[in-house]
Amino acid sequence: MSGNGGLFDSDDEDDIQYNPDEGNQEDEVLDEPVQQQPEPQNNAVPNIPVSKAEPTQESQEEEKIETSPVAPSSDVPKPVAVKQSLPAQSQSEIDEIYTVSDPVNTGHVTYTIKGRDEDGEFEGSRRYNDFYHLRTALVNRWPGTYVPPIPSKKAVGNKDDKYIEHRRYFLQRFLRRIAICPHLLNSDEFKLFARPSGEIEKMLSMMPKQTPEIVVDRFKVHLHVDEFPDDFLVKQCKEIINDFGSFCKKILPTLKVVREQTGKMVAPRNQQNENYKSLMESM
Repeated sequence: MSGNGGLFDSDDEDDIQYNPDEGNQEDEVLDEPVQQQPEPQNNAVPNIPVSKAEPTQESQEEEKIETSPVAPSSDVPKPVAVKQSLPAQSQSEIDEIYTVSDPVNTGHVTYTIKGRDEDGEFEGSRRYNDFYHLRTALVNRWPGTYVPPIPSKKAVGNKDDKYIEHRRYFLQRFLRRIAICPHLLNSDEFKLFARPSGEIEKMLSMMPKQTPEIVVDRFKVHLHVDEFPDDFLVKQCKEIINDFGSFCKKILPTLKVVREQTGKMVAPRNQQNENYKSLMESM
């Protein structure tokens, strides 16, 4: 992160070290219960040992309550829990309900999609471009939120059977990622994709433009975003973002090296496959 005073710059921020045990130390000193001495026995009875009664469950519970540590002072700031939208279905149900299958190549490859949203089940044939325009609309109309990726465009070799299956797999993954984001799954943009009444690209382009006020209202309603969050929560979010940014800077060089080394293995692997194929044909 550059130290230009941006929103997510932490160079000028103080480190926050939250200690939940921090509080009034004086309050943690508890009065020990006074142990009563047994009453003196009658002098007429010589030195009879007195058996101690076993502690009952009630006395044990009272002792736990009396010796339990005092809760931290209410003045100590506590982390604020962030609300998260949970998926309505389990992962196994998502895998069963949301599918992209049966690619058909008739000059343009189409896929059969199936799924379910708040309006019920949907099914139909979609081209890759339909997925592409849907994702573009979601990125533009839900700024700053996570939108799952789709496979990139390919001008040459996009009709190859292996590539078609590769694309089908990742389009299905895109659909299933949408399914765990209720604000995307039930959005107006996705509904036009799920149940189109015309060309999807044209219908998405005809949607009314959003003002900043409309975007803010959508986020408040669907994502429960507070327009004026607590300062402590803002600091927490900045720390998390900065930590993740530092992690990315450290891991990216390693990933690039792994990618380069893996790329060097492609040619030997292909040669090995060709040699094996020739060997099998000669037998």
